[in-house]
Amino acid sequence: MIPPLLLAIAALTQAQALADGLARYEFESPLMGTTFHIVLYCDDATRAQVAADEAFRRAEVLNGLLSDYDDQSEVRRLCDSAPHAGPVAVSPELWTVLACAIEVSRQSKGAFDVTVGPLVRLWRQARRTERLPSEERLREARASVGWRLVEMHPQTQAVRLPLAGMRIDLGGIAKGYAADACLETLRAHGIDRALVDAGGDVVAGEAPPGSEGWRIAVATMDSATTGYLILRHGAVATSGDTWQFVEIQGLRYSHLVNPRTGMAVTQRRLVNVAAPTGMLADAWASALSVLGPGAPLNMLSRRAGFEARVVTLDEKGCERALFTRRWSSLLAPKVDASASETELPCEDG
Repeated sequence: MIPPLLLAIAALTQAQALADGLARYEFESPLMGTTFHIVLYCDDATRAQVAADEAFRRAEVLNGLLSDYDDQSEVRRLCDSAPHAGPVAVSPELWTVLACAIEVSRQSKGAFDVTVGPLVRLWRQARRTERLPSEERLREARASVGWRLVEMHPQTQAVRLPLAGMRIDLGGIAKGYAADACLETLRAHGIDRALVDAGGDVVAGEAPPGSEGWRIAVATMDSATTGYLILRHGAVATSGDTWQFVEIQGLRYSHLVNPRTGMAVTQRRLVNVAAPTGMLADAWASALSVLGPGAPLNMLSRRAGFEARVVTLDEKGCERALFTRRWSSLLAPKVDASASETELPCEDG
C-alpha cells in the first residue's frame, strides 16, 4: 500500500458532532481486492449500520459486474464471447462505466485505454515469473488493444467487440465508480455527512460537523505528510507503484502499463487527482500515471473541477512535484500535531 492520501479527523470535529446530536461511525469491508472504508455521521447507530451494510452490498454487486478477475462477471463474459456478430446489450452499470472510460480514453489520447486488458495480463505474468514478455507476445497483445475498436450503441446501451482476444480492463476506473455508488447508497438513507475510501479512491459528501470539509493528508513517496486537502462533495484518487512492480535485469517495471507502447511504466510516479466524481478521479489518475507530468497537467487543469499533482523521482532519486494551477487552493493549513486523528491508508491504483 502507498499512503499518499490519509483521512484525518480532528478532535474539534468530534465535539461539534456531539453538539449537533450526531455520532461518528466507521465501517470497513474487504471488497474488489482491497478494503473499503466508510466514515459517516448519523444520529442513530442502527440506521448507520444498515446504510453501511447496503453500501458494501452495492459495491459487491458492482464487483460481480465489472471485475476482470471473476470469470463469471459481466465484463468477462462480454470479452469471452468476442468477436461479436452484433451489439450485445449490457447492464446500466457496465454501460455507464464503459461510456465514461471511452470518453477519458479519447480525451487522454489513449493514455487511458479500457481495452488494455491483453497487455495487463502479460505484465501480471511478468511480475509473477520475473521475466519480460517476448516481443512476439507483446505484438500479439497490442493487436487487440485500441479503445476506438469498441463499438458503442447508446440508443440500446449495447456494445460490440469486433476482435477475438479483446479484453476490457476496468481496473483503472471501477473502484472510483463503486465508491460513488456507495456514497449514493448512504445518501438514499438520509446520510450525507460521509466519506468512502475504496483503497485509494476517496469520495466525500457533506463535510463533518463544524468543518469545511474532510481533511485528506497528501504524502510523499516515503509516506511523509506534506499537507492536507479539504474535500467536500467531490473525490480524489491516487495512483502509484510503491508495491506493485517487478525488477528485471536491474530495471523496475510498474504494474501500470502504457497502452500506446505496450510497455510497463519504468519511471517512479505518484499521482493525485481531484475531480467531481470518484469514477473520473480514478480514470484520470490512471491516465496521468502513464502520461507523466508537464503538458498533460495543463490539459487536465482546463477541465472544470479537476486538479492534480504528479510526483516523480529524478535520476538522483529526489522527488520532483508538478501541480495544476489551482492545486494549492485545495490545501488546508497544517493541523495542530497534538490533535487526535484517524488515518486510513490508501492502496496502489
